[in-house]
Amino acid sequence: MALEPDNVNFPENLTLEVENVDNKLVFNFQSQGNMKKLIATVDEVLEHVQVALKVIE
Repeated sequence: MALEPDNVNFPENLTLEVENVDNKLVFNFQSQGNMKKLIATVDEVLEHVQVALKVIE
């Protein structure tokens, strides 16, 4: 899936799984470390989703 990270500069101790559940995208973030990195990563992923949505409109 294009929204999944490519593991380049992805924060250590942070994982992201994206799945389709009942025709909805579900993002599962897990962090075992710095909450600031988690929040920044969630923000960045949501920015990418927003761009993708604008492109397909």
